[in-house]
Amino acid sequence: MKKSKLLAAVLTSATLIFGSLGIVSCSDGGGSDDNKKPVTPKYEVTDLSVESVKKAFVEGDTIPDVSNFTVTATLNGVADTVIPSTDYTVSIPVENGTDDGKLKFSGNSETEEIEVTITLVKDTTKTASCKITIARPIAKIELDVTSLTKTSYKPGDAISTEGVVVKAFANENDAEGTVVTDKAAITVEPATAASDTSKVTIKAAYLGKEDSKDASITIKSLEKIEVTVEDITGEFETGTATSTVFADKVKVKAVYGTDGNEEKVEVSDAEITFNPETLTTDSASEDVSVTITATYNEKTATANATVTVKNANAPIDMTSWYKSYYLNNETASMSDKWGSGTTYAKNDDGTWNVTAGNGWVASYYVACLAFKDLKKGTIGKYAYIVIDCDLSNFTLSGNAVVKIPDTQLNVAEYAHTTSTGVLYQVPVDIFDTKDTATEFGVIFEGTGSLTVKEIYLAAKEEPVYELPTSITVTPASSSVASGAKVTFTVEDSNYDDVTEKCTFEIANSNTTSSSIASNVLTAGTTAGTVTVNVSYTPEGGTELTTSATVSIIEVTNLIKSVSFTQYNASNIKNGPLTDAKASGITDNYSTNGSFTHNKAAATDWGNWASQLTLTAKGEDGSNLLTAGKKYFLSVTIVSESDLNMCCVKTDTDNLFDSGFVSKYTANEPYTYTTTFTAKNDLNSLPILFANGVNDAAVITYKDFVISEITE
Repeated sequence: MKKSKLLAAVLTSATLIFGSLGIVSCSDGGGSDDNKKPVTPKYEVTDLSVESVKKAFVEGDTIPDVSNFTVTATLNGVADTVIPSTDYTVSIPVENGTDDGKLKFSGNSETEEIEVTITLVKDTTKTASCKITIARPIAKIELDVTSLTKTSYKPGDAISTEGVVVKAFANENDAEGTVVTDKAAITVEPATAASDTSKVTIKAAYLGKEDSKDASITIKSLEKIEVTVEDITGEFETGTATSTVFADKVKVKAVYGTDGNEEKVEVSDAEITFNPETLTTDSASEDVSVTITATYNEKTATANATVTVKNANAPIDMTSWYKSYYLNNETASMSDKWGSGTTYAKNDDGTWNVTAGNGWVASYYVACLAFKDLKKGTIGKYAYIVIDCDLSNFTLSGNAVVKIPDTQLNVAEYAHTTSTGVLYQVPVDIFDTKDTATEFGVIFEGTGSLTVKEIYLAAKEEPVYELPTSITVTPASSSVASGAKVTFTVEDSNYDDVTEKCTFEIANSNTTSSSIASNVLTAGTTAGTVTVNVSYTPEGGTELTTSATVSIIEVTNLIKSVSFTQYNASNIKNGPLTDAKASGITDNYSTNGSFTHNKAAATDWGNWASQLTLTAKGEDGSNLLTAGKKYFLSVTIVSESDLNMCCVKTDTDNLFDSGFVSKYTANEPYTYTTTFTAKNDLNSLPILFANGVNDAAVITYKDFVISEITE
């Protein structure tokens, strides 16, 4: 290795070094105690690096000193610290320096790259190096601007020097020169085009030589602006500010130049106005045309767009919709299907006068129009329930509501005032039970008479039959006593009863003697679980399957006696109806544990004409139920008339939920079963039975069973 020549050693004072690095000496105490020594500051350097700040050197230049370099390092843990020039020295290869401190070539090339090394004064083990280029001295440089790439600008553009050529000439006899464009420093004045700029001056500097030339440029004028609008999707409420809808959707471009030399630039400071300023419509939904006008630097342009505006207060035009009428001029009759006391009279023009009654509560008058016995799934196929009426002779004391059991909702927000009265267009989707309900009603709280013109369900298209996609078996899970029967019913996803079209088979069982005939399972003689597979293939469709699970309870009946009383608030906790009427009830007890209950016709309370509490008891002096144990309960109910809306509910701490049956069919026994865990020790269990029907009925309750379930 060649020996390097030390060119500069500029460390002159420890105080100067530390000051330049932001480090100071300190002692371990105050005062001037001579016995206390200064603490030497830490000086730890890593990641040392160096770069030259001078682009090129010429042979004969003074050997570069520290001012020609930028040195950085991680100093005492601080990254990217600039090391001051007083803290390092610079050296070059010996063969590239003369005795009088000048740079020289070691060979015959026009340029030579050499390595420069810097060494820290404080820690000479720390060095870094970079390369510099030495060039032969030149006589001059020449700048050629005739091949500028870009000569046409718009105001505000930066002037480009792309395309200029810089040549260096070694002496006066050098006719061709050497291209040094990428090594020269090139500048332009002015740097930015203005509207009145026609000439710029380009300057070049290389190895101490300079040249400059003027170049002509042209400035494009703003010819016009263009406006574009993104598509606006969705619906917007009437009264919405148009500027809100079109926020960030309008783009304005300034167009500079003409005749194929156009340049389009998006601008953000154009003034934009909208006509109309507010989106409005008198229709339920309408496409509204909007004109957008943009102004920029005295240039103006327009664009048009269409926005869908809806008006919740305007009725929907259902002229072409499909309608299923429940009341119109072709309806033959109306009756009070919900026992409200409402009366009806058909007018000559086919409309109906509906007069409020107080059949529900003496002080509570309503005009009620109820429609029953719909097929499940019917309501859910439509979009709206529509009621067209005239309330001019009716005083609303409360709200107009639509009831789809078990949901009853105020529909005032869907009322539209028309020239002939009030039109209610009530969305079916707001009702949770729309798919399973078999009835709906319109209820007007108030007094007087109203005229009803039409009531119908509406959909944009006529609902069509769709192949079912699933089946549901009822009960899907049940518990029965050994030897009891379980009758299954099956509905498809269209809510059609397909029981008679299904195949039932026992898939597996851990009990014995269970059998199934058609849709009736006869439980085996021992406790266990039976799984019944059900299958159905709709015409034109694929096979649909489901299953049911029956837990067979080996019964040891704990009930030794049964009694009952008429229902009242003291008979049972949390009873659903504390003011039910039960006049005219007579009851007969038979020695086999069954009861015959002569239910009176409905009173002024309505359908719930009777409720009674049956109390099952165990052995005298012993508990019927023990806290924490699981039990099976069963009772069979037979009515000589159809019953609607029947329920059963326990007394103590709600041991099991109410069991609702929408309809008991006359003379068809129904066995209600449930399982529950006792929360307390009890020596009797009161159970509420409630039965709803307008007419009188004879009801029999029999075969009461409470049995402990042993796991």
